Amino acid sequence: MAEIKDNGWASIANNRLQADEQLRRQYDAMLHTCPLPRLWGLSLLGTSARIYQGDVATGAITPPYQARPREDYVLPLEFLEGEWGLDILSQDGFDRMKEIVVDITTAVAAL
Repeated sequence: MAEIKDNGWASIANNRLQADEQLRRQYDAMLHTCPLPRLWGLSLLGTSARIYQGDVATGAITPPYQARPREDYVLPLEFLEGEWGLDILSQDGFDRMKEIVVDITTAVAAL
């Protein structure tokens, strides 16, 4: 699963929260029916990725959810800043994508 938004989303705290919550809603719909031990998710703001991993057995999702600090205040500018820190076009991004693909193909082979 992947959610992709343009680069502008990365600079606004409320947009980062929306992107995170949108992907988590997808997990609510899919995690408990996933036939593999882990469900991977990517949230992309431009080429910057935040990688999610859902544990099918426990229902836990990493990274853990960070709620609004207070519902009655504007989000701090730095809320979730830097969470989309993996450039998928970099060598680190390429290596991380390969690791995820290996995990998925290994899990599928074990079915």
